[in-house]
Amino acid sequence: MNFQAKSLIASAAVASTSLMAANDKPNVILIMTDDMGIECLQTYGGETYNTPNLNKLAEDGVKFGNCYSQSLCTPSRVKIMTGRYNFRNYTKFKVLDTKEVTFGHTAKAAGYKTCVVGKWQLDGEVTDDFAKVYGFDEYSLWYLNHKNFGSRFHNPVVVENGKKLTDTKGKYGPDIFSQYAIDFVKKNKDEKFFLYYPMVLPHFPFVPTPDCPEWKEGNHKANNRFFKPMVEYMDKMVGKLVEEVDKQGLADNTVIMFTSDNGTMRGLNSVRNGETIPGGKGYLKNIGNHVPFIARWKGKIKPGSTSDALIDFSDFFVSINDLIGGKNPTDRKIDGESFVPILLDPSKEVRKYTFSHYDPKWGTPEIGNFVRNKQYKFYGDGKLYDVINDEKEASEVNPEAIPALEMDLLNSTMKQMKAEGSNLKVKRKEYPEPNKSEKKSKKKDKKNKKSKK
Repeated sequence: MNFQAKSLIASAAVASTSLMAANDKPNVILIMTDDMGIECLQTYGGETYNTPNLNKLAEDGVKFGNCYSQSLCTPSRVKIMTGRYNFRNYTKFKVLDTKEVTFGHTAKAAGYKTCVVGKWQLDGEVTDDFAKVYGFDEYSLWYLNHKNFGSRFHNPVVVENGKKLTDTKGKYGPDIFSQYAIDFVKKNKDEKFFLYYPMVLPHFPFVPTPDCPEWKEGNHKANNRFFKPMVEYMDKMVGKLVEEVDKQGLADNTVIMFTSDNGTMRGLNSVRNGETIPGGKGYLKNIGNHVPFIARWKGKIKPGSTSDALIDFSDFFVSINDLIGGKNPTDRKIDGESFVPILLDPSKEVRKYTFSHYDPKWGTPEIGNFVRNKQYKFYGDGKLYDVINDEKEASEVNPEAIPALEMDLLNSTMKQMKAEGSNLKVKRKEYPEPNKSEKKSKKKDKKNKKSKK
């Protein structure tokens, strides 16, 4: 184990000890929405969707402006749950290697009740006990395994603790998951708990929610215009869970974190700060992996604070362990760094770069690896971009034009990652202009309608 890894584990242990003394280890709730970029939330300047509950969460906590996921669902889920870069443990799309240690495992080992609700899609085709394999005591999930695949919205296919629900006709999947999460909080209010809530909203297909007139009319046909009510229903579900935490008197001893697994679906346009932003799911560019991150911890996090510190998705694993007194495994490389110091003091920073190895082995417009700081993104093929002034990555930057120390860090980090196993041929496409994106979306809608017939 190298010095950096030893230092990381040591610092996590110190932070955990101080937090335990100060707050006797908090409950942790991690909410992750599905396919929603940072441009969708009002608190980040979004103008297309109404998200009052997430506005309130940000007002009561800290809002991060530089959180980066992977650009597609499974790569992000594997990374956030294990704290490791994809080249170390990503095997294939829709699969989480059963040999991996998840934050469910570490939370259970720390004495926490653990639960996961919402979207799984990580190949639960296992014969052993679910909790033993993936680290969760209980679950309510869509797409637990390939045998239980079907709708996630109207008439959903849901498996709860080994049993497929038989009474879901006419029901809405997100409501089932929301209620299970709320019930889990209620029954464990006197216990320490970790709730992982990977939501099914607002992923394709874009269909009416129970708040839409079409739902009441029995019309459940997909159309891009339903993305807006789906985002707003997602916000509603977040609000219900936060309300329950507060109702149970757990606000001061529960850390609530909200993020998203990747950018918005391609073909959708949203307005942020007056600019039309095309959905970029699958892209290496910011539109594919720049996601919201909001955290609330009453009495610990200063309300209404903001941070521009870099957050990598691998950091969630280590940070959750830091909060709960969990132990990071020592038999494998863990890449995350704890952002807990930033929660307590938003002016702090814990990392100088984030890294992405992105090859989902699934249909995606771009593939590659890059290391980035707040301003510059350096790809494995040697191309450098100023992503603050050129978010579309239209013009390369001469490495000699940026501060030598910055370039040295980017270059040395990339070399190190390649030496450790991140070797990819970078595949890029031009930034998708909104009008082109809409045309592709319409063609895709027609194709999907034909395939359903």
